[in-house]
Amino acid sequence: MGVGGEGPAGSEDAFLLSDAGHPHALRRRVPEPEAQPVLAPARRVTTPGRLVRALLGVVPAGRLRFVGSVLLAFCAAGSSVGLMGVAGWLLSRAAEHPPVLHLLAASVLVRFFGIGRGAFRYAERLLGHDLALRMESALRETVFARLARTTLLGSRRGDLLVRVTADVEGVLDVVVRVLVPFAGAGLVIAASSALMGALSPADAVLLLVTSVLAGFALPRLGQRLSERADRAAAPLRGRL
Repeated sequence: MGVGGEGPAGSEDAFLLSDAGHPHALRRRVPEPEAQPVLAPARRVTTPGRLVRALLGVVPAGRLRFVGSVLLAFCAAGSSVGLMGVAGWLLSRAAEHPPVLHLLAASVLVRFFGIGRGAFRYAERLLGHDLALRMESALRETVFARLARTTLLGSRRGDLLVRVTADVEGVLDVVVRVLVPFAGAGLVIAASSALMGALSPADAVLLLVTSVLAGFALPRLGQRLSERADRAAAPLRGRL
């Protein structure tokens, strides 16, 4: 005869009773092993460029918005260059005391470039942030969906928090502060070099060399140093 009772740990104790009703054996049923959670698959390393291209395909009219932001950034940076050039010419020409009508066109251009620089920059920021926020929203939905399907054993809560917040918000910085201004500045440098090449080829070459150093070499060096610091700080963020 067998009588079963439930123990404090949730498992069942089975008592084997003799014919006289006294227990002559006691044993504990071993609970069935629970199914072990499956570890999350290894993540592929995705570069920021590939991630941005993928998100541009997800966001409605993403590529069109990106091109518009780059063109507006080009107009804003070009207005700054034009303002400096025309203002410098106007000051040097005005020192010769020519007739006022000779300076009228230059004064109009100074006003145009001065107003256009602020207007184009505002429009570029507005369109660029709209695109970046749409991309951030799409990426955050993807991150939450993937985290919900995995157990992520061995991951610290601090690491997960950084992935969902800081890493996802990094997309906003990549688009607004890196890609769009960099592309716009590249177009301005190309146009300025072409214009300067018609006047002085040596100065055009000097402009290209210094632009490559300031726009490619130094930022690349800073990126490498920043990545090294981020890798060193990742375990500390997990401990926090």
